[in-house]
Amino acid sequence: MQAAAKRLYGDMRVMDANQAAAFVREAKPDELSTVLAAVPPRRRAAAFLDMLVLRRSLSAGQAREVQPLLERLFRQERFIAWALRHERQARDVLASLRQGRQTFAGALVYNARIVDYGRTLVQHVDLAEALRRIRDNALAPNDSKGWKVFGNYERLLPQRPRGWYREMRIPTRGLRGPGPQRLVYGRSGEVYWTPDHYQTFFPIEVEADE
Repeated sequence: MQAAAKRLYGDMRVMDANQAAAFVREAKPDELSTVLAAVPPRRRAAAFLDMLVLRRSLSAGQAREVQPLLERLFRQERFIAWALRHERQARDVLASLRQGRQTFAGALVYNARIVDYGRTLVQHVDLAEALRRIRDNALAPNDSKGWKVFGNYERLLPQRPRGWYREMRIPTRGLRGPGPQRLVYGRSGEVYWTPDHYQTFFPIEVEADE
């Protein structure tokens, strides 16, 4: 992968501007990911935004505006990998982040509003590892962080037979104990995130490789 990335990156460096622009506009997401893998990490956010400009997903002005924000994003490289596969959603995510709103990007939640008994914390949340454990059925029955039956007593999720839903605790930085975050997952593969002790639920749509 790294060798292929370096070759492709090297090819781009000897292209003239028009050739490079044409390549980026026509390239598939995995080809763009390959190129970005060879870009020095400190330049990766800028290169990613340059690609979106060339692919006409963002204007140059929008890219300049969002670049400092992108460079501070939690798990930036994984966001870039997700955004290359979901270019249209990525444009909306970047617009939302400029406004400071809670925003979902695959397994990442930016500006998450976590409410713990009246106290609100705003932080980035990475759900990827928890989702992987759910997908891989890697939770043991005696695991304190998972396999607890979720009763749906609030009736905020679709009604299902008892035992349909299970829940998993998600730690919250800055809080001791279990905190207010949970992932609730159903037998059909549906997953919901609650940041406020079951008062609000957000469906999480994540690809198999997240």
